[in-house]
Amino acid sequence: MVFFVLRSASIWFLLLVPSATGQDGFATGRELISACEADASYCLGYVNGAVDEAYSKISPSFCLPEDVRLSSLPAMVIEYAQNNPKQMDLVAAQIVIAAMEGRFPCAEGR
Repeated sequence: MVFFVLRSASIWFLLLVPSATGQDGFATGRELISACEADASYCLGYVNGAVDEAYSKISPSFCLPEDVRLSSLPAMVIEYAQNNPKQMDLVAAQIVIAAMEGRFPCAEGR
């Protein structure tokens, strides 16, 4: 059920991202952070949707621990953005994934 809700939320939130100047018309990291500052619920939905999509792949590029709280992920993305301002013109989903890769690298051999 949670997977379905997150998947549905990811689709809606990706569609609702403000018009962007990012690659191929996708929202930029800068736009995502601005949206996160304005609306925490939007931020939670976007970040969790991007994480859900990336993590559903056969070989995800990051490994979430079992005890991670989904509600904590947006703060990690915002922190990553603050520490990497030169990357804010990348596509927003790339910023989310980079934040997760930095915070939750997979163990060797995974």
